[in-house]
Amino acid sequence: MPTPTTPTFRNETPMTEIFSVFPIGHVRSAFKTRKEIPLTGGPATLELKPEFAEGLDGLENSSHLLVMGFLHQADRKVLKSRPMKVDPTAPLRGVFSTRSPARPNPISLTVVPLLGRNGLCLEVENLDLLDGTPLVDIKSYSPGWDGVFCAQHKHRAEPTAMEDAHLVACMERDMANFMGSTAAKPTARWVLAMAFVATRFLKADLRDPSIHVSINRMDEATEALMALTGAAFSNRRLLAYAETQPETQPLQAQFKYGAQSICLRASTSALPPSPSQWPKAFTLEETPA
Repeated sequence: MPTPTTPTFRNETPMTEIFSVFPIGHVRSAFKTRKEIPLTGGPATLELKPEFAEGLDGLENSSHLLVMGFLHQADRKVLKSRPMKVDPTAPLRGVFSTRSPARPNPISLTVVPLLGRNGLCLEVENLDLLDGTPLVDIKSYSPGWDGVFCAQHKHRAEPTAMEDAHLVACMERDMANFMGSTAAKPTARWVLAMAFVATRFLKADLRDPSIHVSINRMDEATEALMALTGAAFSNRRLLAYAETQPETQPLQAQFKYGAQSICLRASTSALPPSPSQWPKAFTLEETPA
């Protein structure tokens, strides 16, 4: 058996340990360059090699998958990075504290919805990998085990630095992950607009543990607010109460952040389609915190 050669990084630093990882398949997507990939990913096909067909048995029992890819075009010498797509002025941070594709071992880990299977091909959504990316592994996602709603993370780029479209896309992703198809209901969309306006007004990340919220509903609106803020009854950041006749009372939410507190009340019958118009859909009151 031939002796394996010592692999090296791009900067020619020899590895001290050797192990092998081989592709089980490849990604097929419309994205040829990193600039083309939307912030929240897009549709793709995971095409597995025939010798791994048996490994797909039972995969249809999972609605979501953990996809591991090898970022073959990544710069393996980089140890600090910033989110260039969102905020090029954000401070540099170590790659191990970020989701940057540039890292010593550029292995990606993405949770994606499984839309369907056709033989060796898996159709997925929200994948942020280039066409031709080697697949390292696929695992079923366990909502109880893998979902950590209480987790906290300080973004490299503050939401206030995001363009409207990017901020809304990230919020929509949070809602869909938490609520599934219910996130598309009109009431949930109203709460999305409220959270967007509150973020812009308070100039803060609504997941900040010091932010407290309240809402006058006990339905999908409450769940949407939880999804967008991380607030819950257990961490005492959320207060929800049901109106006696909710159909006659406008949707209302309050956001408290330090010395600032705002109350947003729906003032129109229909939510405007553009985020730039959302502030006009509410009566906004500053109240004592």
